[in-house]
Amino acid sequence: MKRPLWILLSVMLVAAFVWGCKNQPQVRVTNQIHSSLNLTLSPTTGSTVTLNGIDSSTTSNYVEIPPGTYVVHVAAQALKNPVALDFTFVNDKKYTILVTVLGDSTATINVQEST
Repeated sequence: MKRPLWILLSVMLVAAFVWGCKNQPQVRVTNQIHSSLNLTLSPTTGSTVTLNGIDSSTTSNYVEIPPGTYVVHVAAQALKNPVALDFTFVNDKKYTILVTVLGDSTATINVQEST
Protein backbone atom coordinates (compact mmCIF):
# COMPACT_ATOMS: atom_id res chain seq x y z
CA MET A 1 0.00 0.00 0.00
CA LYS A 2 2.88 2.36 0.73
CA ARG A 3 4.53 1.75 -2.64
CA PRO A 4 1.66 3.20 -4.79
CA LEU A 5 1.55 6.23 -2.50
CA TRP A 6 5.32 6.73 -2.90
CA ILE A 7 5.04 6.48 -6.70
CA LEU A 8 2.11 8.93 -6.76
CA LEU A 9 3.99 11.45 -4.62
CA SER A 10 7.10 11.10 -6.80
CA VAL A 11 5.11 11.71 -9.98
CA MET A 12 3.38 14.73 -8.42
CA LEU A 13 6.73 16.20 -7.34
CA VAL A 14 8.26 15.80 -10.80
CA ALA A 15 5.14 17.26 -12.45
CA ALA A 16 5.18 20.27 -10.10
CA PHE A 17 8.85 20.89 -10.86
CA VAL A 18 8.39 20.68 -14.64
CA TRP A 19 5.27 22.83 -14.56
CA GLY A 20 7.02 25.46 -12.44
CA CYS A 21 10.07 25.76 -14.72
CA LYS A 22 9.28 28.52 -17.17
CA ASN A 23 11.78 30.25 -19.41
CA GLN A 24 11.84 34.02 -19.31
CA PRO A 25 11.00 35.86 -22.52
CA GLN A 26 13.93 36.40 -24.87
CA VAL A 27 14.20 39.55 -26.97
CA ARG A 28 16.44 40.57 -29.87
CA VAL A 29 16.46 43.63 -32.13
CA THR A 30 16.72 43.82 -35.93
CA ASN A 31 17.83 47.27 -37.09
CA GLN A 32 16.65 48.20 -40.59
CA ILE A 33 17.38 51.92 -40.40
CA HIS A 34 20.44 53.69 -41.81
CA SER A 35 22.26 54.33 -38.55
CA SER A 36 22.94 52.52 -35.30
CA LEU A 37 20.18 52.66 -32.75
CA ASN A 38 19.64 52.45 -29.02
CA LEU A 39 16.67 50.53 -27.64
CA THR A 40 15.33 50.72 -24.11
CA LEU A 41 12.77 48.36 -22.58
CA SER A 42 11.11 50.09 -19.62
CA PRO A 43 8.89 47.82 -17.52
CA THR A 44 5.97 49.04 -15.43
CA THR A 45 7.95 47.76 -12.41
CA GLY A 46 11.54 46.61 -12.18
CA SER A 47 14.80 47.37 -13.95
CA THR A 48 15.12 48.93 -17.39
CA VAL A 49 16.90 46.89 -20.08
CA THR A 50 19.03 48.84 -22.57
CA LEU A 51 20.51 47.62 -25.86
CA ASN A 52 22.89 50.26 -27.23
CA GLY A 53 24.77 50.60 -30.50
CA ILE A 54 22.87 48.11 -32.64
CA ASP A 55 24.37 48.70 -36.08
CA SER A 56 22.36 49.21 -39.25
CA SER A 57 21.30 45.99 -41.04
CA THR A 58 22.15 43.77 -38.06
CA THR A 59 20.29 41.70 -35.49
CA SER A 60 21.37 41.65 -31.86
CA ASN A 61 21.75 38.55 -29.73
CA TYR A 62 18.83 37.44 -27.60
CA VAL A 63 18.63 38.80 -24.06
CA GLU A 64 16.36 37.45 -21.34
CA ILE A 65 13.95 39.82 -19.65
CA PRO A 66 11.39 39.30 -16.90
CA PRO A 67 7.86 38.79 -18.25
CA GLY A 68 5.57 41.80 -18.23
CA THR A 69 4.50 44.93 -20.04
CA TYR A 70 7.24 47.22 -21.31
CA VAL A 71 7.50 50.50 -23.15
CA VAL A 72 9.88 49.89 -26.07
CA HIS A 73 11.82 53.12 -26.81
CA VAL A 74 13.97 53.54 -29.93
CA ALA A 75 16.37 56.42 -30.53
CA ALA A 76 18.84 56.97 -33.39
CA GLN A 77 20.52 59.85 -35.19
CA ALA A 78 18.71 58.98 -38.42
CA LEU A 79 15.31 59.52 -36.80
CA LYS A 80 13.44 62.81 -36.48
CA ASN A 81 11.98 61.79 -33.14
CA PRO A 82 12.37 58.87 -30.76
CA VAL A 83 9.50 56.37 -31.00
CA ALA A 84 7.85 54.15 -28.42
CA LEU A 85 5.48 51.20 -28.26
CA ASP A 86 3.83 49.32 -25.37
CA PHE A 87 4.16 45.53 -25.54
CA THR A 88 3.65 42.58 -23.20
CA PHE A 89 6.31 39.86 -23.22
CA VAL A 90 5.35 36.42 -21.83
CA ASN A 91 7.32 33.41 -20.59
CA ASP A 92 8.49 30.68 -22.96
CA LYS A 93 8.49 33.00 -26.00
CA LYS A 94 11.19 34.58 -28.16
CA TYR A 95 10.60 37.97 -29.75
CA THR A 96 12.22 40.01 -32.50
CA ILE A 97 11.76 43.77 -32.33
CA LEU A 98 11.97 45.01 -35.92
CA VAL A 99 12.85 48.68 -36.35
CA THR A 100 12.29 50.15 -39.81
CA VAL A 101 12.17 53.70 -41.11
CA LEU A 102 9.67 55.42 -43.36
CA GLY A 103 10.75 57.84 -46.09
CA ASP A 104 10.43 60.87 -43.81
CA SER A 105 12.84 59.55 -41.13
CA THR A 106 10.04 58.29 -38.89
CA ALA A 107 10.67 54.88 -37.37
CA THR A 108 8.19 52.08 -36.95
CA ILE A 109 8.50 49.33 -34.36
CA ASN A 110 7.07 45.87 -34.94
CA VAL A 111 7.35 43.09 -32.36
CA GLN A 112 7.13 39.55 -33.73
CA GLU A 113 7.31 36.14 -32.13
CA SER A 114 10.49 34.41 -33.30
CA THR A 115 10.90 30.75 -34.08
